[in-house]
Amino acid sequence: AGELGSHSPLPRLTREMCEKQTVGRFKLKWQAHAGFSRMWTSVSPDGSTPAQSALSVWSPVELIPKGMFHGPKRGSNAVKQRISLGHYIGPAAGLPMEVPLLEITDEKHSGLFVKHHASGLHLFLDVYFPHPVRFRRVWQHSGGGRPLYVWDPVPPAPEFVSLGMVATTSDEAP
Repeated sequence: AGELGSHSPLPRLTREMCEKQTVGRFKLKWQAHAGFSRMWTSVSPDGSTPAQSALSVWSPVELIPKGMFHGPKRGSNAVKQRISLGHYIGPAAGLPMEVPLLEITDEKHSGLFVKHHASGLHLFLDVYFPHPVRFRRVWQHSGGGRPLYVWDPVPPAPEFVSLGMVATTSDEAP
């Protein structure tokens, strides 16, 4: 119950759920992220776009970080995931580096001698970082044969705000 795809509603935020605690099951930390995939660029196929005005839109990838332990699961012994706050824009030639993403670790299921169940982390993410209920298009560019649409996520309830924007190359909402 309460998982994505189920028909029961997710728990609502309460004041007690938002109190700062010195010790807890979930650790939140800003981490530098360098895994990105270019999803759009203003550079024309013939290279005629001036270098100083060339931009690219980047999507974060590899949101489940790999650690220094490389075993059968090819990752760390921590149950963790990074949260994407949207897409990133930058110079066409430069891959974004050291972009801070929020990393959430489930301390209860992390370590060498515990089962690495991610269901608790997924429920935590669903409650505190819910998926938007829809997206509102706020900008579009259709020149040069490479369309770009920018969308503002609409939060599921008044307790939430959207912190970033999402881009697509079609006029369909993400």
